[in-house]
Formats: sequence, C-alpha cells, structure tokens
Amino acid sequence: MNDDRQSTPGDDDLGRQLRSGFDALAKAAGPPSGLSDRADGSLPQRDHARARRGLVAAAILLAFGLAAATAIVRAGDDDPGQTVRAGGSPSSSDGSLDPTAPRTKLPDPADSAKLSCPPALLDIGAIGGTPVLSSTTGANGGQSAYELVWSQDGRTVRLSYPAPLVRLAIPMPQETVKLPDGRTVYLEGRLDMTAEVRESGVIDCNGFWIQISGDGGRQTLLDVAEVVHIRAPEGTAKVPDVIGLSQVDAQNALARAGLIPSRPWAFGAGSQLVLAQKPAAGSTVDIGAEVLLTMATPATAPPPPPVKVDKLPIPSDPLVCPMGRLQVDDDFRSIPEVSFDTTIGWQEDGDLGGHSVQLTWPNRTGGGSVGLSPTDPGYENHSARQLTVLDRPALMHDGGDGQNLVYDTGLPGACRFLEIGVYGGPSIPERERRAEALANDKVTVASPPTAAPPIVTGLTIAMAADRLSRAGFIPDWGEARAINDEPTAVPTAIVTTQTLSAPGVVRLNP
Repeated sequence: MNDDRQSTPGDDDLGRQLRSGFDALAKAAGPPSGLSDRADGSLPQRDHARARRGLVAAAILLAFGLAAATAIVRAGDDDPGQTVRAGGSPSSSDGSLDPTAPRTKLPDPADSAKLSCPPALLDIGAIGGTPVLSSTTGANGGQSAYELVWSQDGRTVRLSYPAPLVRLAIPMPQETVKLPDGRTVYLEGRLDMTAEVRESGVIDCNGFWIQISGDGGRQTLLDVAEVVHIRAPEGTAKVPDVIGLSQVDAQNALARAGLIPSRPWAFGAGSQLVLAQKPAAGSTVDIGAEVLLTMATPATAPPPPPVKVDKLPIPSDPLVCPMGRLQVDDDFRSIPEVSFDTTIGWQEDGDLGGHSVQLTWPNRTGGGSVGLSPTDPGYENHSARQLTVLDRPALMHDGGDGQNLVYDTGLPGACRFLEIGVYGGPSIPERERRAEALANDKVTVASPPTAAPPIVTGLTIAMAADRLSRAGFIPDWGEARAINDEPTAVPTAIVTTQTLSAPGVVRLNP
C-alpha cells in the first residue's frame, strides 16, 4: 500500500506534525498480539473497534493540541512586535521570556496616536485586569505616551509608556524601592500613588510610569511594577521607509513596527523631515533595534530684533509692590504685557527653543494648604526643591507647564518674595536655568525714589499700598512671610500713621 506518511513538497508544518503524531501512536500500539484465542491470530472484533476508537480519540486530541499550539505560534509570528504575555509567570528564572505563559495582545493605538516608543517592548505579566487604551493616549503632558488602564485590587491602574518626560527630567522620589530583579522603583505619595520604573539595557525607551488611584495603593503599585518589563520579544521586523516623513511621523512608523527611533524625539507637528535612515528601508532587524534618523536642517529665519523697552508696563489693578521699580536687563523679543493681576509677561527666544517669561511681585503662587515645600509636593501635583539665589533662600517648583522660581529679595513686608516663571522651551533643566539666570543677573530693583512719599493716612491699607507702589515706594504693614507661605489679602484697616522706616519703605500703622 502507499505510505501516506511520506512528506510531500506541498505539506505544511501542521501536516507534518500531525503525521509525526500518528507515527508515535502507531508505534505505541505495536503489532497485533500473538496471544489471540482465534485460529488466525487476529484480535476479536470488539477489540479491533476499541483500539480504533482509542487511536481516533488520541489522534483527535493530538490534532487539537497541535493545532492550538500552531495557532498560538502563528498568531505571534503574524505580528511579533505587538504580542506580549498576560497572566502567569512574567519570566523564567533567568529573566528570559517564559514561552509557556499565556499570550494576549495589547490594544493597538489609534492611527491618530503618535508613538515615540514601540508598545511591542512592553512585557506585561500577571496583572489583575485586562488593559485597555486610555482615551487620552498621546495627550499625556503634551507628549507621545502609550497609556494603558485597568482595574486591580479594586483600584484604577494607569501605565504610561514611555514615562512622561516631565518626570524623567528631574525625578524627585520620596521613596526608592528595589524590586527582586534589581530594578529600581521611585515612589511618590500624593492623592494618587505614583511610581517611575526604569529598565536597563534598552535604548532610550527604558522607562514607564504607573499611577494607582486612591490612598494606600503602595503594594498594588509594587505588584504592577514587578510584573511589567520593557524588553524586546524574540523575532524580527522589517524596517519601514521613513525618508521624507516628518520626524513625528517617522518615529511613529518605526514604533509601530517594533523599532526604536533615535533620540531626541520630536512632539510637534512642525518637526523636521527625515533625510536618511540607518538601517535602510526593507532591512530585517531584531525587534527593538534602534534606527538612526538624519534630519534635515530647516531654514531658520533670523530672530526678530530686540525690542527696546524703557520701563515695564504698570498694571491697572491695585498694586501691592512697586512694579515700576523692577528692571529687567535683557533684550526683549516681544513687548512686555500685563497678564493675570500683577504679572508682567513677554516672549523670549533661545538656542534651544522659545519660551515665555512671567514676572510677579509679590509672588502669587505660595504654598499654604496645597503645600510648596520639598517635603510636601502637593502643589499642582508637582515637586519643589530648595536652592540659593543671590545668596538668599529660593524655591523652584514645577507648575506642570513651566518652572516657577520664588526667591527672597531681602526687602521688607509683602514685597519680600519675587517670582519668575518660565514656560515653554525644550526641557525642564533649560527652563530652570533660564529662571535662575534672570534672578541672578537680569532682574534688579531700582533705587528708591528721592522724593517724599505721598500721604496715605485715612485710606485703607489696600488703597494706601496701591498709591505708594505707583509712586515707587514699598508699603509695609508688618506682614512677615516665609518663602512657602500663601499670599494673603491686603488688610482693609484704616491707616492712622505712616513713617519712612527705610529708604523707599513706608510703614503703615492702622
């Protein structure tokens, strides 16, 4: 008879595996028994039927098992860059991927979500829920983040990958915890427990950020951090052609292919175009490989000429401190304007990108109930750190979209603390550098007026402070503030006497 077990050129892997399984079953069954009670030595009819049924059942079970295994392997092969593990042990004892763990697919981001790191590198283990993409994907702090959300231990878990850049630039951890595998978790306790987890050995895309809703989520957060990893799964990917694309579109195309674009990343729609890439388009590389991008040098228009400003504008709102005494020794690129209440703002250009400056006197963003000290990072859910400006104490805090520097001017009363806010620009360190440079070298308080102060007795302290400030004098009604105190309302008591307590300083007595 024909030997159907021979492989033919058109057979696929599943067919070969099935035939191999039937071979194993046949060998296990062996030849017909020589102990038959029949004269011809054959098996009884009922034994034939039983053997056939057993072989058929075993073959069916084997076929289903092989088919399921092949389907799992093929599902991963179809899109190896997006296949990760969920449930079971996250890895084997040597840290490699555990091939026996169940596999699932993370949700793909919508076409409108621009990626900077490939979600293929996220390796999720025994999490307590099914991750879904956040509806705010790509809008995390204005950066390109792949954000997953699920429920675990009755809490909402948010995982951002890569970690928002605002947290990578200046980590201010309250607590540092070592995981069993040696990774470090930087914990911060606020209304929501948060953590930054950094990996090693992965180019650039090596950080993710976890947020657990509600108080007391420390253990849940550590449980999540322990089973989430960043590493390239086994497999290869084709390098897409990104020449001619904008940098944002190029890094998005590479990330969706499971590849890492070279830094620095771009996040704006008007990014440069890609001139060259290495490896070339069509190359086969390992998932997680870096692709170097050469960007076009954009034609840059010359910066606008400096704007000469004799003096800063004076707000029409009631003043507490004499804005007219503040001098900024700088080349203005835009005319300073009054913003908010007693804040002067203008636009600046820099080597690393444009930014805006806001000058507020007295500072309007004190800590108070929300906290502004380094031990209480409650202010706008961002951190603060102490430093020294002009040999006096100062505080730098992150306002979310900019850096604010509050420093001690050495002046009395409510005018003691001046605030410089720098917003926009390329990075937190650059904004902080700019704020410190302005405070140390650029912003000065002019000499006090030589004329006599106006008479303000009979007015409320608030009205008196405004009139004195517009004349260039510093009103002092005895308020003593610390650097992180909340600014208080100006008293409405009537001024009964006034004295010139120091050059340019008028003490108001109710």
